[in-house]
Amino acid sequence: MTIFQILSSILDLAGVLLFGLISTLLIQKFSGAKIPMNGMLMKIMSPFGLENLSVNGKIAVFGALIVALFSIRTLLTIFLTKRILIELSKQAADLSVKLIESMLSKSILDIQKVPRQQTIFSVTKGVDQILIQIVGTLTVVVADLSLLLTLSIGLFFIDLRTASFALFGFLSMGFGLYHFMRNKAQFLGSLSSKINIEANTVITEILESYREVLVWNRKTFFVDQVKQLRLKLSRINADLSLMPYVSKYVMEGSLILGGAILVGFQTIFGDTSSTVTSVTIFLAAGSRIAPTILRIQQSFVQIRSSIGIAGPTLVLINGLDFGSEQDIEPFPVQNARSFESSISLDSVSFTYPDRTDRAITDFSLSIQPGEFVALVGPSGGGKSTILDLALGIIHPSEGNIQISGVSPREAFKLWPSSVSYIPQNVHIANRSIKDNILLGISSDSMLDEVVQGVIDQAALREYILNLPNGIETVVGENGWGVSGGEQQRIGFARALLHRPKVILMDEATSSLDALTEETITKSLSALYGNTTILVVAHRLSTVRNADLVVYMDGGEILAKGKFDEVRRAVPEFDNQAKLMGL
Repeated sequence: MTIFQILSSILDLAGVLLFGLISTLLIQKFSGAKIPMNGMLMKIMSPFGLENLSVNGKIAVFGALIVALFSIRTLLTIFLTKRILIELSKQAADLSVKLIESMLSKSILDIQKVPRQQTIFSVTKGVDQILIQIVGTLTVVVADLSLLLTLSIGLFFIDLRTASFALFGFLSMGFGLYHFMRNKAQFLGSLSSKINIEANTVITEILESYREVLVWNRKTFFVDQVKQLRLKLSRINADLSLMPYVSKYVMEGSLILGGAILVGFQTIFGDTSSTVTSVTIFLAAGSRIAPTILRIQQSFVQIRSSIGIAGPTLVLINGLDFGSEQDIEPFPVQNARSFESSISLDSVSFTYPDRTDRAITDFSLSIQPGEFVALVGPSGGGKSTILDLALGIIHPSEGNIQISGVSPREAFKLWPSSVSYIPQNVHIANRSIKDNILLGISSDSMLDEVVQGVIDQAALREYILNLPNGIETVVGENGWGVSGGEQQRIGFARALLHRPKVILMDEATSSLDALTEETITKSLSALYGNTTILVVAHRLSTVRNADLVVYMDGGEILAKGKFDEVRRAVPEFDNQAKLMGL
């Protein structure tokens, strides 16, 4: 890349020199006066025998050379810029992936601290700002600096006084413009990213709470919010877009003013021939030096603006430790039998950030392979927190949690798909039913009979048969057009796909009708003894046959045993069972 930059700069310098020569020759041709050439220019012409050509011949030769040199220089610049942008785009994609991977190694509490739209912005547009707008712009600055240096050295040899005057004047103007704009550019860039994120967050809120917004007639409130944010953003973008034009017009004015000053100075202190030569060289140099300095000034302003825009990404990068989680190689498939479907929670306590009271206090539970264990109790008792701890998405303040003798995250990496999770609210993507069941697995790598088997286990057969394109029917984002019960059944099918040895369930039957619940319960019953099941449940009919029922309240175990044993030990649980007709 450096060789191309140097070559491009040399071609630019040669073009400027030839432009100076041809301008002098044109003045000589139309004025009829014999204008002496600069000594350095004569030395350049002599080796090629060009000094013996007629004026018309020299103009023709130099004109052709100018076209050739600038054409080659343009092609080199395009080639160089394309290579740089392609490489930086690849680096941006890699950085986005690394950010996402590092983010997913953190606790879900750390992830949820940041608004979703800010996270999306940080790993997408923010990354592009860093790699393409900041690093990419820096490479352009390096190229322009090398061009400026080459032009300056060449012009110093030709006319030291004129070159010094041009370089000092344009550099002073460029520095002044940068100094004037830098802080404003960074402030506007930071404000732009902030308002962009706010606007996208409001739009997301509208889409996710559509029913409430419609019923309560709150549409105007949200639309006005979006309108005000977009108006603020439009003004910021207008100010950012104006900056390059201000620089351009000021630099063009400087070129004209500098030429006028040089003409006045040369007229008073010089002669006609030196005036023509100096002004010609100044204008030729200015046509290349001024735009180069302008690009450098605008590049630095763009970098300051991009630093402001990329602020959320820089904060995310600073908050992540890319080497914190060591990659663990999964065991080969043939060693999958080495997985033991046991779950152990030993003296586990947990406190949520910014809270003083414990959500879980000294919780101990040992679940043997093949056992069916149910966590029951009032809302807010800590059941879902225990499940999150078992999933490894939050980490205990005290104590130890193990699945098959290792931490949950290690278990998931060592034995992929040996553990499944069924949430209360199953995420449904804007994809086909089949893709939603596979969830990130290529359909080519999964046997169709396996997919069809879990469809029957999850009682999805009738639902799919009534769809226009069957299992290939595309459903809307967040399950638009799919009932809550159907979403949960898709979650069941997804969880059973790999014949897991451990299943963790969080209120996973809350949206099922009685008939479907019975079908799902029968499917789960077939797994008893071979699959370890830990379930959080409010619908007690699904856990009557559990090997162990654990009643929780206030983050502690109040009772555990068989279903009827817990009923006798906890009056509130007994009352709840009676209300459900049990």
